[in-house]
Parts: sequence; structure tokens; C-alpha cells
Amino acid sequence: MQAAAPPGDVVVRAVARRVGASEAPSPGHAGPGADRVLYTRSLPRPEQGLRDR
Repeated sequence: MQAAAPPGDVVVRAVARRVGASEAPSPGHAGPGADRVLYTRSLPRPEQGLRDR
């Protein structure tokens, strides 16, 4: 999963850290001068048995 937020958004940063997301700066992500921070976390793969239900 991935989320983008303005730098300094302490609420989004706290939630991202809580779920174990990685943080990476993304300069100009929302246009010139509109920097963002990307938070990324892999989702767990479902177990094989769950697909058969």
C-alpha cells in the first residue's frame, strides 16, 4: 500500500509508522514546489488455503 502526504504531517507520519511503512521524500510529487512524502508498505500475501474457500 502507498500513501502520499505533505512533509510535516505528523498524524499521517504516526499512522504510517504504526503500520510499519517506509518513508521516502518525493520532491515535486504534486507539482512544482509541492513536495510530498511517500509512505510504502508491502501487504502480506494471502495463504494458499484462503483462495480455495
